[in-house]
Amino acid sequence: MDKPLMPKSAAQEIPLHQDLRIGAEALALEIYGEDTDEAKRDIYRNPMNLPFFKHGNFIAGLVSEIRAAIRERQREAKEEAEQKQKAKKAAAEKQRARINAKLHRRRRACQTEHAE
Repeated sequence: MDKPLMPKSAAQEIPLHQDLRIGAEALALEIYGEDTDEAKRDIYRNPMNLPFFKHGNFIAGLVSEIRAAIRERQREAKEEAEQKQKAKKAAAEKQRARINAKLHRRRRACQTEHAE
């Protein structure tokens, strides 16, 4: 038996008719769980820069690609939050070091005044 040259990904295993969503309503239902006017507007605005494409006069997307993009955005947001937290800790540590250095200088100045 011939082995496939490339392993099948999860997206290739899903039949296209099950993976494809056509129209803002279908995409809003898939992503937001509702097809309200606000959810449909978000589909057209695409604030998360999801991989939509034109299918005739309709907006369309593959669920597998959309989910992968959302996971990627989630990973990026998590990394960004971790970097901000590290930067905040570093700034607090730097401030603490400045305060300690200032206190140390004051103590030394007081000690030299009392010694004289």
